[in-house]
Parts: sequence; C-alpha cells; structure tokens
Amino acid sequence: MLFEYQFDSSTPIPTYVGLRTADAKYVELATGEKELYRLGSDPWELTNMAVAHPSPGSLQDQLAHRLQDLLGIPEEIAVENAHVFTRAGGK
Repeated sequence: MLFEYQFDSSTPIPTYVGLRTADAKYVELATGEKELYRLGSDPWELTNMAVAHPSPGSLQDQLAHRLQDLLGIPEEIAVENAHVFTRAGGK
C-alpha cells in the first residue's frame, strides 16, 4: 500500500511518502530522513531500522526501489533525490 502526506502549515509534520507491506513499513520524508519498521516485531513503530546506506537487496533497499517505481522516479536520480517527490508527468 502506498501512502503519502502533503505538508500543511497548521502542523509541524513534513511531507512524506511511504510503502506498507504485511510485515514492514518504509517512509521517506521530504527532510531526507528515512524510516523502516518491521511490523511483526515492532507493531508500535518504536525502533527505526533505516540506515543511511542500505545494502543492495536488503529489505530497505527493496522497499525503497518499490516506492520509487510506484512514484515514477527514474532510477538514476532516485537515490540522491529521494526526498524530492516528483511524480511521473509532473504531478
């Protein structure tokens, strides 16, 4: 499931997009921060498992690529600019 939140000046919550699977939740915030939670062992999302440079093929790497695919972000700019949430077609 893809989810997103657009910044609203009435709250301090930054814009973010994320992906939720049956056992994990991955979020990329407009601030550049990333969050990864393993919902089976951490249903309250208390321990952020995200790392700055995930290993190729790791859960974080897989979810980040899936999120990029869903958002239509080209592979060549996705890693450095994941915090810029530009949809395909400029929407």
